[in-house]
Amino acid sequence: MTAGTIDVRQEWNELTDYDQELYLDAVETAIERGLHQRFALWHVNSQVWAHDTCSFFLWHRYFTRAYERMLQSLMARMENVTIPYWNIVRDYNKQEDGSYKCREYGTCSSIVYDLGGKPTGSSEEDIYYRAYFDIEELGWIHQGPPIQNMWDDKQRGGTVRFDMLVERIPKGCSATEVSNLFIDPKHQEESSSLLSTKQNALNFWRRLQVGVHDNVHDTVGGFMRRPASPIDPLFFPWHSTIDAIGYLYEICHHQIVDIENESLPATVENQDWNWDNSCWYTPEAKELYPDARYRNSLSKEWFLQTGSESNSSNISIWEDPLIGSFFMNSDDLTWWNLLNTTTSNPQLGYIYSDNILPEVQELLRNDSKICPTNLKGMRRFSPTKTDRLQPRSSFTAQEIITDFVPAWMDQAVFSWKNRVANDGGLNSSIEQLKSHSFCLFENLDHDTLERWAIDNAFVADIVPHNRIIHHPACQGILLFNEDSIFVQNSTVLQPPPMSSPADRHGLSIFVYLASAIYIAIQGAQVVAHWS
Repeated sequence: MTAGTIDVRQEWNELTDYDQELYLDAVETAIERGLHQRFALWHVNSQVWAHDTCSFFLWHRYFTRAYERMLQSLMARMENVTIPYWNIVRDYNKQEDGSYKCREYGTCSSIVYDLGGKPTGSSEEDIYYRAYFDIEELGWIHQGPPIQNMWDDKQRGGTVRFDMLVERIPKGCSATEVSNLFIDPKHQEESSSLLSTKQNALNFWRRLQVGVHDNVHDTVGGFMRRPASPIDPLFFPWHSTIDAIGYLYEICHHQIVDIENESLPATVENQDWNWDNSCWYTPEAKELYPDARYRNSLSKEWFLQTGSESNSSNISIWEDPLIGSFFMNSDDLTWWNLLNTTTSNPQLGYIYSDNILPEVQELLRNDSKICPTNLKGMRRFSPTKTDRLQPRSSFTAQEIITDFVPAWMDQAVFSWKNRVANDGGLNSSIEQLKSHSFCLFENLDHDTLERWAIDNAFVADIVPHNRIIHHPACQGILLFNEDSIFVQNSTVLQPPPMSSPADRHGLSIFVYLASAIYIAIQGAQVVAHWS
């Protein structure tokens, strides 16, 4: 959601059905283009700097905002998409309140299944491994929207988590525990702003990291507790929540940093921000980043793919050809530019809706010791239903089969035939190309086909970039040479699903059977056309 030129992040359950669908469509498109996976890879390769130094909070703010900017770039209808946050405090209260019929993540937090779907199995026999970036995890398989088109290193679909009908939301998510993060144990008697003392600022960010942040990552489990955590679609909404807590913290102490006037008060400006050992949490971090400090501009070494100095192929995030452009330019960027304020930071360009984590807000407004401003002056933005209502196109299965699929198959065969002539690396006949196109549409879920129909994506984006040519269910139909452009252009992209998962439109098996029959009939026409 956008208010003027400022993006406004809202809670997942505040979004209309349309806005939830739009966010899912955006993530699905990002996965289809390999962009979602690329962000996850950078997170894997930036583990030490992003988690073992005091940059944790602001690094992830920068990273999450870049992902948000990427989503907004995908399609015109997605230009105002923002990453929702997850009010886990509310859900924890429901879990602990006997009047609610929920006792764990799966029944208290709708977002857990809204992003990834319910697990595909129902017994311990349905627990499987998945592997991303050579990191393997065991758990319950989730393969619903928006990750129905995401496949792991071994062409297996989805991600894994712990059993969400067993795992309880941890106590660290209560309003009291979250508000207690604002109290520095070393300076509980001080009435001055916590941000006025370098140790207090670092202590808050560190307590936030090892507290509620780690609690949720560890209890959701699966890849959420591993360096490949951004693979799970819960990662970015969860980090939007962590950022929201930090956002409230900054509002409590906003008088310390005047971002709008691009200046720092003397109490901050005159401090020595090279904190020696205080900015390192592990020996490895100290060894890799001996000069880590906040007041410097963002050093490119901080975003190197760590492996680290021995890897001559390392590049900075800004040089990444797929996602580098979504990160703010480093020439004049400092960590202070990543602090948000009540009037919003022009460098970041987003705020949160004013009812952000209301359970926490209530405690902060009533205790000036932990929130000196009592949140006064917080910028207000409460979206109304009319602000968020937009028409959304939709197509029935029969409409897609009748109005789109025949033309798509025709276009696919035509495009691949021409590229075979130019490439020479695809040793397949026209008959094999036809069979391959039939196979693809028999194995794609309705949600993907509908999204392509809405965005005219198949002809404009999917076919030209070979985004579906390596579908796991259709392996062996086409024969490739190793140097084929079909192989080269697909190395960073994940193929669509092998089987049709239960999608959010409830397409039944009977419709799929009818679709297959219709495709066969239409396919005969395409065969005749290309014979």
